[in-house]
Amino acid sequence: MLDELILSLDKSIIDKKTLGTQRYLFYQQVSICFPENFYELSAEKVKERYSVEPRPSILYSDETGTINFGFHLLEGQNISLSISLSKIKDAIKMVYPNTLIYEEETISSEQKNYEISYFDFRTSSLEGAIYNILYLVSNKKKVVMGTFNCIFEKYLNWKPTAIEVIKTITIKD
Repeated sequence: MLDELILSLDKSIIDKKTLGTQRYLFYQQVSICFPENFYELSAEKVKERYSVEPRPSILYSDETGTINFGFHLLEGQNISLSISLSKIKDAIKMVYPNTLIYEEETISSEQKNYEISYFDFRTSSLEGAIYNILYLVSNKKKVVMGTFNCIFEKYLNWKPTAIEVIKTITIKD
């Protein structure tokens, strides 16, 4: 299968030390660490990259524009992360039937005070295959819905780093 061939091409993994410094989002309600070479895109650039709603409220990208972290903050939510994630997964498959979903998992944050539920999947675009992670993090008062995506050829390099980045999310009470 083509996926296995592509995934076997490059097995290098990005070291956790590359995560950089803590950054603050949503008026310092959320903090996260990700590589220092990422920068926040303007609202106009976000609209260019995501032609369909809903777009991420905040989007960080690397200098190549092929690796992205996007974020939404939802207030007053006390939801079941797994049920919500399942509904999101169903909606994605309905809109994009050729989506290939890989795995769904729940992990602990670095602070171990809340869980992170995510699933990863492959979609197609005009430029080729895209690897995605969609995740939810909740402190029972707020929910961060986040996305990570990169060109599929960079999947093996970036999945471990993306998971480490996601685990650094802290939500202010």
